[in-house]
Amino acid sequence: MQQPLLVEAPIRPAQNRRRRTIALIAAIAVATGAVFAIGFATGDAVNKSDSSHSQNNKGKAVGDYLRQAKEEDVSKWLRVDSVEVSVPQDLHNANEKAVASVRTVSISEIVTLGKLAWSVIKDGEPVENVDSSDSVSAVPSGVTSWTALAGFQNKVWGPFSWSYKNGFGATVIQYDWTFTWNYQGNYNGEGAYIGQAEVATTNVHVDWGFHLDVDVSISEPLNAGTTENPIAALEITLNMKSGTVLSSNTQQCVVQVKGDGTSKVITCAGYGPDNTPTH
Repeated sequence: MQQPLLVEAPIRPAQNRRRRTIALIAAIAVATGAVFAIGFATGDAVNKSDSSHSQNNKGKAVGDYLRQAKEEDVSKWLRVDSVEVSVPQDLHNANEKAVASVRTVSISEIVTLGKLAWSVIKDGEPVENVDSSDSVSAVPSGVTSWTALAGFQNKVWGPFSWSYKNGFGATVIQYDWTFTWNYQGNYNGEGAYIGQAEVATTNVHVDWGFHLDVDVSISEPLNAGTTENPIAALEITLNMKSGTVLSSNTQQCVVQVKGDGTSKVITCAGYGPDNTPTH
């Protein structure tokens, strides 16, 4: 009797589930081959040749099916639809200094990071979205975050106060604020840079029928020190627009803050150069 046709499919090492799947398919192939063998043994002798040819075709079909199933199974296990890599924020911050050291950093070339203009008062109300992003830093060129610097100390300067009076001498608009920034930031022990300089509103009052808008703008950074020992400096300008639907008034307050913690008034409504109120 002719031996049953067995189809062998090489199986590479894989996970257990893959092995079980291929083993099951192989068992089906063996069983199918046995059925083919029985049919061949009991078939009509006249059709023996045709039966043998049919048996070979069926065996080939089983082999093709097994190979296809195996390829689909391997493809399924090896396919990668997408890969997501997540870096914790604390790890990102911790490595910022190492990343910055790879870049070309120039301690004497000072650049700004953050916003150069934003609003703090709109229609007499503090702008609700004021957060840490509404600030500016002055750092060495090549550094991408002020947190990559070390040695920062916080400075609060003020309070400053500005008011608007009507024709009867009554105060109808009152606005108070402070300037805040982090200073003495250094890069590998060199320089004095600025981190997160901003304007903080401490009080605002606007009578009915009047309006107040306060916007902040930042100048290009300066090096108030030397090439070997740079000191970052920024000019901060407050534009205060007030009045009624019939009239308007614009006042400015321009100051300079530095990376060594010092500051000065350049021009400010109601204040002298030494920050002494003139009103």
